[in-house]
Amino acid sequence: MFGTIRKHQTWLWIILVAIMIVGARQLPVSVVGFSGSRRTGNANFGSIDGERVTQDDYSDAQREVYLRYFLSYGTWPDRTQKGRSSTSNAKRTSGCSSSGS
Repeated sequence: MFGTIRKHQTWLWIILVAIMIVGARQLPVSVVGFSGSRRTGNANFGSIDGERVTQDDYSDAQREVYLRYFLSYGTWPDRTQKGRSSTSNAKRTSGCSSSGS
């Protein structure tokens, strides 16, 4: 069996690469729209001054908020939420033990 695979490895690689290329080219078309934005149907993100907020507007604003948070605090917001509870517990513990001594 290994001898057969070794003998035909060039053809097998060509077929494998062709399948991967076709699969990779089909994936973005089904996940992302042709304009490059995600399709959300008729998602309602509200309005500001009577002008409808689109998915792209919302995504852009979210990225700006994340960037501002990163520039202000030196960490990304989603990472801070995970580490915040352990950090605040450590501060509380150290604060209680120092005030109790």
